[in-house]
Amino acid sequence: MQKSAEAIVIGGGVIGTSIFYHLARQGMRDVVLLERDIPGAGSSGKSAALVRQHYSNEVTIRLAQKSLEIFQHFPDWVGGSAGFRQTGWLQISPPALQRATEEVVALQHALGVRSELLSPEAVQELFPALNTAEVAVGAYEPEGGYADPHSVLSSFVNRARELGGKVYMGTPVRQVLVEKERVKGVVTDKGTIEAPIVVGAVGPWAQEVGKMIGVEFPLQVLRSQVAIFQPKQPEENPPLVVVDPLHDTYFRPETGNITLIGGTEGIAPEKRRIDDPNSYNEKADPEYVQGISEKLCRRLPSFENAGFVRGWAGPITVTPDWHPILGPLPGLEGFYCAVGFSGHGFKLSPAIGLAMAELITQGKATTVDLTPFRFTRFAEGD
Repeated sequence: MQKSAEAIVIGGGVIGTSIFYHLARQGMRDVVLLERDIPGAGSSGKSAALVRQHYSNEVTIRLAQKSLEIFQHFPDWVGGSAGFRQTGWLQISPPALQRATEEVVALQHALGVRSELLSPEAVQELFPALNTAEVAVGAYEPEGGYADPHSVLSSFVNRARELGGKVYMGTPVRQVLVEKERVKGVVTDKGTIEAPIVVGAVGPWAQEVGKMIGVEFPLQVLRSQVAIFQPKQPEENPPLVVVDPLHDTYFRPETGNITLIGGTEGIAPEKRRIDDPNSYNEKADPEYVQGISEKLCRRLPSFENAGFVRGWAGPITVTPDWHPILGPLPGLEGFYCAVGFSGHGFKLSPAIGLAMAELITQGKATTVDLTPFRFTRFAEGD
């Protein structure tokens, strides 16, 4: 293992690998990525990998816009494939969410997002097999869809390596070295690496790394489940991504003529909490599969006889306001964090990596200002 680097990125998920790549793309030739297992072993490898721009605030929409641009032109921006499928993205909102949905689409239009409001009749025309009961309005993004997390991860890593970056897998960080309120490097199971910049993109391990630097991050780790079903006929799979707030679900087509569906299934956060990200149930619960199947059938009656293929559970790291914590930590020069994405990390990851690399190398994120996501906002009451 090398003894020093320009910068160290801790965490080989989609956020860490994106930052790793974009730092190398910005001109850093001696960047190190440290991953405790293999890339994607935490949240990213279990992501449903949706791509959308439907957010209620400007800064997140702008991050989603830039990320979409990169997903659409991934071979040019990064190299390799993102496995992006531009199927379209549709939210079917009940009456209680009609006004909020209309406000989001109006904000999207003001920012240049291609989206439109659909009547229940127009939703039915777009997706004839969908049961539109209790749908007041649809929000449709023709450029939305989904990607493949493993393709995205490997592309970020491979291209960064080509630019001179080094990757150490199976290398957990045991200590962050600090001297006079300045980061000096890290200690791993394989040795010590000195560096003036350390980035913590550690997902559900944020509190573990926080203890190394005397910081408690305001977040919790929740278990998120997903199930795969296969209908009797391939044409019964949904043609696009659908988000159904009434039933707290989302579903989309998946390669192999199958359908992926996720959602909380009404499970309270305290019952979804993961105390140890190194040891939790990574399989979908039978009760969850049964409940989510029933909800899927309410929207897609043809799935009444669909077969369960497989399911899994993964961790998502949630902050009190459901927005990430990005940027430098006060009182610890050289340490940057990118944690707490609250289930939105994958779809924002290309732009987050770009903006974080700008912040680190230039002192300011010019693609999208990351200041609203600063660590101190909670203490400031912002």
